[in-house]
Amino acid sequence: MYKGIALQNKRLTIAIKFAKVHPHIGQRKERKMSHRRATDVLAAFWDGRLPVDVVAIAQKMGAHVFSSPSLGPLSGKVELVDGLPHIYCNSAESTIRQRFTIAHEIGHLALGHVSPECAQRREDPASNLSGVVSPIEREANAFAAQLLMPENVLEYAGRSQV
Repeated sequence: MYKGIALQNKRLTIAIKFAKVHPHIGQRKERKMSHRRATDVLAAFWDGRLPVDVVAIAQKMGAHVFSSPSLGPLSGKVELVDGLPHIYCNSAESTIRQRFTIAHEIGHLALGHVSPECAQRREDPASNLSGVVSPIEREANAFAAQLLMPENVLEYAGRSQV
């Protein structure tokens, strides 16, 4: 019995050391969930045309999308107003950046990050000097990447190029 406990403790210690040396491994779970949710959103709300129309997807999900130059250093935010999701993106940023921001904010909605008490904001990366990104923001980023570049479409495009 003692050998079994010692072996389990040794495995746990090795796993903890591995996690400290390779912190990105814990992010795989976040990416998988984000990928799954984005795939579900695409299946339910995407018309199949490229580029993916994130505004149309947001609207089909019941969100109102606004573009405003008055967000200051924020790239975007999502909040509930009278129970309805409102997505804001900074119109002072490039169109490509706005599309990613809207996809990112849709991610917050689809991943359950938004509540009446908790709006989500996407800050300008240049203002984030520490470089630390919260797990919630990483999840929303992974969601946005999958929403804008659906894996099955990329695989098809890669195969058809050969």
